[in-house]
Amino acid sequence: MPSLTPPTSFLALFLVLGFALLFYIFLVLHARRQPVEQADDQIGFKVVVAAFLMYGLALALMGLSSILHFVLSLFDNSMDIKEGLPQLVIGGAVAGGVYLFLVKLTNVENHPKISRMVLGSVGLVCGLTAIGGLTDFLTQLFMGASWSIITHGLSTAIAFGIGGAGALFLFIRTIKGGDLFSVSLAGPTVGARAPIVHRPSAPQSAPQAAPQEAMPNEHPEAYTVQTPAVQGGQPADYYGDSRPQARHGGYIGGRRDGEG
Repeated sequence: MPSLTPPTSFLALFLVLGFALLFYIFLVLHARRQPVEQADDQIGFKVVVAAFLMYGLALALMGLSSILHFVLSLFDNSMDIKEGLPQLVIGGAVAGGVYLFLVKLTNVENHPKISRMVLGSVGLVCGLTAIGGLTDFLTQLFMGASWSIITHGLSTAIAFGIGGAGALFLFIRTIKGGDLFSVSLAGPTVGARAPIVHRPSAPQSAPQAAPQEAMPNEHPEAYTVQTPAVQGGQPADYYGDSRPQARHGGYIGGRRDGEG
């Protein structure tokens, strides 16, 4: 596994600085098109934080690749672990310290554009590196190289594939509106939006039925059941004596008036 020689470290450093410069230019141009009260006033500081974070991630992934090569090659070269372990420790410490202690000083939750740019850049570089390592692994495998050489590309593909997958996961999370820094151990970030509290609405009372109108008391006989007088064993109006024929020569009790 090639060590992190000065040219390699300078190459990684120049790559990170190039991304940081592009971030700064893009964010400044974007801020000029926004109203003054909505403009981001921490662009320079956030770009510096992003540069340290990306460089720490690059060192950590290089160290992880060296350690994986040492394990996959069946402990063939002890130089891999001696060179990879410091890179992993230093790079992880830098990236973790920036994430936990410097990010909280920014307004990245109110202006998260740079977080998506960093995650996209890390995912792009890690993905391309993983593809190159996988290609090198298959090439050396088909050419019948030694196992130590074959595992070189495989370890690179695994290490940077992990980094690319993590960056892709966090990128999708930010696109869907998730909180990128919810796992931060340093507390909430400065300028973070207050959570929205949904207060329950007051319960609505059931509609009351309209009061029924009381019966008028002017003519109570209209609402009283009258029992008619009984004539001949049947009520007087059993045969409908209210009819004219019942009163004038009609039938009452089955017979005409006057009949025995």
